Amino acid sequence: MSDERVPGTWLAARLAELDYRWLLPGTLLLALMPWPIEPEPHLIQKTHMLLAGTLKRPIDVVDLFWHGWAVVLVLVKVGFDGVRALRRRQA
Repeated sequence: MSDERVPGTWLAARLAELDYRWLLPGTLLLALMPWPIEPEPHLIQKTHMLLAGTLKRPIDVVDLFWHGWAVVLVLVKVGFDGVRALRRRQA
């Protein structure tokens, strides 16, 4: 069976191509900006707004997405790498 037919294999292949040497510094850069200009990073500020229910302006939603997408990508990659390591250990 081709990899194209198995769900998740395309995503796993693309995530395997990403290198942590580049992914982690880029993620920290996006997540912590605009430090030290602002008192707290936008990701934390927008997350507080989301939890408080005050994240209403479209620019705030875009800002949350922009500063948070790399964090989500790292978490997904860590999850895929963990599953891959468990499958190798069981085989």
